[in-house]
Amino acid sequence: MRVADYITDFLFKNGIKTSFMLSGTGSVFLDDAFANSKGMNYVSARHESAAVMMAVGYYKLSQKPGVALVTTGPGGANAVGGVVEAWVDSVPVIIISGQVESKFLNNKLRYFGAQGLNILPIIEPITKYSKTIIDPYSIQYYLDKALYFALEGRTGPVWLDIPFDIQSSIIINPDQMKVFIPPQRAENSSDLINDNVDLILEKIYKSKKPLFILGQGVRQGDAIDEFRQVIESLDAPFLTSRIAIDVFKTSFKNNLGLAGMKGSRYCQKIMDESDLVISFGCSMNVAFTNESEKLFPNADVIMVSNDHNEFEKPGLSLNLKVLLDVKIVLEQMLKRINKTKIKQFTSWIDYCLTLKEDYPIVSPHLEGNPINS
Repeated sequence: MRVADYITDFLFKNGIKTSFMLSGTGSVFLDDAFANSKGMNYVSARHESAAVMMAVGYYKLSQKPGVALVTTGPGGANAVGGVVEAWVDSVPVIIISGQVESKFLNNKLRYFGAQGLNILPIIEPITKYSKTIIDPYSIQYYLDKALYFALEGRTGPVWLDIPFDIQSSIIINPDQMKVFIPPQRAENSSDLINDNVDLILEKIYKSKKPLFILGQGVRQGDAIDEFRQVIESLDAPFLTSRIAIDVFKTSFKNNLGLAGMKGSRYCQKIMDESDLVISFGCSMNVAFTNESEKLFPNADVIMVSNDHNEFEKPGLSLNLKVLLDVKIVLEQMLKRINKTKIKQFTSWIDYCLTLKEDYPIVSPHLEGNPINS
């Protein structure tokens, strides 16, 4: 079995059955393996960046990591735009690039071989993991490692660069494969979880105008059902980030819609008047905050995220930073909510819904205009 065939088998065994590709000389053995794999489907793109973007869309629809296959040199360079999208949107995509023969690899040269380019330094800042494979018997190790990092913690793109001669190398003794053992994840102490959840709940019990923020991290953390149950249990309103706008139907009563630069006028008013804001899996970046130094002028702000870097953005003032997986926090909230302590938020959510009705996304006099349809 060739290394190229081993890769397709690995992906198939891990539930990944579709790839997006643009063939090229530097990836010819990979192209052949993907095109002729009995288990894999492939979609031909017309540009490498588009191939990666298609893989991004594949994940967003299927919740399975997308795969993009590109060639060396200009092929890898062209893919960078798509990788940026995957990085910004925290999408687990595996990019596999062809490369010139390993004997030509030379990081001191601007280019080497036939259109060879050291792509790794270019994409390292926008990937969670990247590696050039130079030993055929290390392919299992690096495939496992790449998939692990794509899905671990805050998800994101990974990149494996595979030279021409390595693609076609025959694996004679699979038992000699190097094995990747994932690092043991440090478990959060029950005290840390309980203390943070207790602080969140105490804030909710004291609040009269709570507002939840739904981010993409809830979907990626497999916590949609837990979020819904918390919202329904409290009967509290929530706003969404741009990427999470499709998580719940707009007909869901508590869903007030999209906030931020591209959101509705009433959303800003609700944000101004809330006395408690709890963000789950939302980065609350400039597109969300409108660069406002007083984003929630009357509210205590709690942010739950598995990425500590998100807590330190300029202009974002937080009263409580919860560095935990959103699913863990929501699960514990469901177990620990004391309904006898919850204030009725009926008047608050009715007020929010009235604002939503008074400030429609499309003004009535513009209905029927194709630009607004």
